[in-house]
Amino acid sequence: MNFKTGDLLLSETDFSKIIRNQKGLVIILCSAEDNACSFLLESSLRELQREIAQQISWYIINLETVKTFAETYSVKDIPTLLYFNNGRLIDVSAGLLSKNELILKIQKNLGQ
Repeated sequence: MNFKTGDLLLSETDFSKIIRNQKGLVIILCSAEDNACSFLLESSLRELQREIAQQISWYIINLETVKTFAETYSVKDIPTLLYFNNGRLIDVSAGLLSKNELILKIQKNLGQ
């Protein structure tokens, strides 16, 4: 299956394929269905996608569906963003971020 940025990953296998094959900064949004904060963060990522699409890729994992993922990556809060660079976890941010906070976090992680 070919994934495009913003897609929902349905399994840890999907996640592994993305992390293994994507170069550069990849952001994973750990969310839950009907979670307002997750929805707001996803909206910010979609907005930023138009502005910095060439620099990042991002995907969503629903922790209610892919239950083992939260345990594997010690995700305790929803939403949580996991930042990967060339397959390596480099940063984590838990909770809702404003668009400006998200931009700063992305810029920081693009520099790594």
